Amino acid sequence: MNLKDKFKGSILGMAMADSLAFKKCGGTGYSSELQLCLCVAKTLCSCKAATSEFQRLLAKNFIDWSENIGDSEIRKNAIDTNLASFDALKNSIPLDEIEIMSPDTGATARAMPIGLYWNDIITKSIQFGILSCEISHTDMNSKCSAVAAALGTLLASKNVPTGCWANEITAITSGIDKEFVESIKLASKIAANKTTPEESKKIIGPGHQCNESIAIALYSCMSEPFSWKDAVTKAIDASDNPCSSGCIAGGWMGAKFGIQGLPPEVDSLERKSDLEMLAEKLYDEYVFRKKNINDYQLMFD
Repeated sequence: MNLKDKFKGSILGMAMADSLAFKKCGGTGYSSELQLCLCVAKTLCSCKAATSEFQRLLAKNFIDWSENIGDSEIRKNAIDTNLASFDALKNSIPLDEIEIMSPDTGATARAMPIGLYWNDIITKSIQFGILSCEISHTDMNSKCSAVAAALGTLLASKNVPTGCWANEITAITSGIDKEFVESIKLASKIAANKTTPEESKKIIGPGHQCNESIAIALYSCMSEPFSWKDAVTKAIDASDNPCSSGCIAGGWMGAKFGIQGLPPEVDSLERKSDLEMLAEKLYDEYVFRKKNINDYQLMFD
């Protein structure tokens, strides 16, 4: 399987899982979780690997997105916790001058495309994960979760065994946020014990906080390592916030299995051709960056 197929599998996997989870919640189409993932992917296609340009463009894309959400309820749920950062960005207030303590799941799933684009440089994947988070969330729990979301797609796309993901994520985040690291350890433990989705909620939590969302996705992928469908179904069933945990599990397992590993229903996915084109564009930009590393190195600030 080539890497382009993994890019496609991840982007389409995120979308398909999000659609399934959103339907379970009574919605149609895609939730804000997937829409923000696409914002990040589109920004990576145009930022030319520059850290400062990435955050500036992503902030602009987030603002444009937040001002053009048609469904009022989706809009309310999507941006209520992000208003402080959006207002600061609109008024050119530096992000480091505001503090946004909101460990919900808003900054988590959206970091997944970063692990694809920076598939070859883990330190940049970590850095960009933090940058994507800081636009709306500045607490360490959220930053660790965004980094973990990016690392998950990176590890999956590089064929790192699913059983090793928890250790890899813990190694990077250890000593940064105790609550987050404890959640990852719990996810690994209950996956090994074959804990049911309903029981997992009592151990990890219902999925409303970012560390819980990552832990639920990790538990699901580690306990169902051979099937995209089984892992995503478990992530959705194990969470009271299924769009986040489901989207993450779908993106990670899509990166692992590639587009061929997705269920046949992917062919009827809404806007499938647009999503596939975005995945191809992200892959092409990744390849171009690698081939022109000397020119891009000037922008690695």
